Amino acid sequence: WLSPRVVLYDWTLLLLPGIILVTRRAELKDAWLGLGGLLAVAAAFSLQFTETQLDSGTRAVQLAVPVLALVAVLATRSLTAKPAD
Repeated sequence: WLSPRVVLYDWTLLLLPGIILVTRRAELKDAWLGLGGLLAVAAAFSLQFTETQLDSGTRAVQLAVPVLALVAVLATRSLTAKPAD
């Protein structure tokens, strides 16, 4: 029931804050790349993983939601940490 365009729209919305964070906090570039990669992997496999669970049973765990929460916590910690001198 979801169109592939919805996913593109969501990623486009995340692109602008990503560009701002990388340009404003360049020292955290490696952390942003790692967190973005984790989100990309979770987004790519989450729907298929959930569909497989639903095909084999009546319950499923949506993988992207806890991964997004983890990334939000890690990003907040890295933003609030004092910059290294």
